Amino acid sequence: ALNKREIARDIFDMKYVRQVINNYVPSRLPGFFPRDDEECYDLEKVKQMLQDAGFSSEEEFPPLTLLIDLPRTEMKFKIYKVLRKQLDALGIKLRLNYYKSLKEIKSYNKPYLVFTGREMSFPDPEDIIRPLFFSKSIFNIFNYVNPELDKLLQEAEIERSWTKRINLFHQIEKILISDVPALPLFSHQNRVAMQPYVRGVEVPSLGFYYLNARKIWLDK
Repeated sequence: ALNKREIARDIFDMKYVRQVINNYVPSRLPGFFPRDDEECYDLEKVKQMLQDAGFSSEEEFPPLTLLIDLPRTEMKFKIYKVLRKQLDALGIKLRLNYYKSLKEIKSYNKPYLVFTGREMSFPDPEDIIRPLFFSKSIFNIFNYVNPELDKLLQEAEIERSWTKRINLFHQIEKILISDVPALPLFSHQNRVAMQPYVRGVEVPSLGFYYLNARKIWLDK
């Protein structure tokens, strides 16, 4: 029901590169690749699904609230505007509410969506999966519980073989693709500009903030 390409385009900012993704594990990590299935945005199909579920102009879909964490930023408001536009085409109203703490989300008792992101602390799929989707994680704001996923995560935690461990996370990603507890939208990376005489810049997979400045030198 969401046009990811339109979302990424409408929040364009010269400071960042935003790329549409369908993966739960970033494809830039070793052992993971972009999903080869095409994005299947089909507005008419979604309208038919809503109609089949009993929603119509007489029986409207309940209004949704988009929850976004503080502080307020221009990018977050752009996210809200483009989502509101896309859902409005389906006859679904979307409101905006900013939250201060995760407790506010877990106590929210009306239909809602949450826009959230995750910055990796180290280049490992566990740094994405465990915080967001492990049933006992305090950051699991989706109230998502899958015993099989929990079991695979615990196996990956003690597995010493890199190949076997990556295979465990491939299985975990298949579960997430099937269950869809969250919808991946886009990756967010800093755009870097530099003078031609700046040498030795190697942007690590975790992004510009982890750049090793000791390797940089000037060819003047």
